[in-house]
Amino acid sequence: MRFVLTLTTIACLAPFAVAAKADEAKERDRLEKAGARVTVDNGMPGTARLRVNFSKLDDKLVTSLKGCTHVAALTVEDAAKLTDKTLAIIGTFHELRELSLFKPAITSAGLAHLKDLKELKKLYLIDARVYDAGVAHLKDLDKLEELDLSGTGITNAAGATFKDLPALQLIAVSKTKFGDAGADRLKELKDLKSLEAVNTDLSVKGAMALEAAIPGVKVRR
Repeated sequence: MRFVLTLTTIACLAPFAVAAKADEAKERDRLEKAGARVTVDNGMPGTARLRVNFSKLDDKLVTSLKGCTHVAALTVEDAAKLTDKTLAIIGTFHELRELSLFKPAITSAGLAHLKDLKELKKLYLIDARVYDAGVAHLKDLDKLEELDLSGTGITNAAGATFKDLPALQLIAVSKTKFGDAGADRLKELKDLKSLEAVNTDLSVKGAMALEAAIPGVKVRR
């Protein structure tokens, strides 16, 4: 059955579009007043189009994020005072596509707050104090394409979670205890293109085995 978009239908939808734009503008203004750099990414699908970048964000400023519905990408360059309390709020951004936190004060338990971010494609948790048990909370994020856990406490056991994320194209585990046993579990990820494993327990033999198993994958160690 063919759907025809009539002038009447367009006229009915127009007020909703105007309201959404106004709501987005208010949210952008609120975030900018809290110190964020905000841009609109028209290439994002859905109603969430805001790219939000904080140079610093802590639990005191987290009120600026409460109730946000238009955030598609969030980056915090200095997250040293950002804890699980903030993750709980970020976990309500159900249209979030990208999340990058540098040196966050989060815990493994806090990662459970991210388990419902089903649209997430990029997750960077650089130098976070999280471990294998925390990473396991991410096992159902099946749209995840890039995962950077450099400088975290993960080991080979994290590979059990990685192998269940079928869309992964990039994995970064530099400065961790990830090694050959973990890399061996990645052989099922046929879309994997890159493994960043500098200063890890990954051997030359383990890197070569992964490159042989997945055509086109590049391993840097």
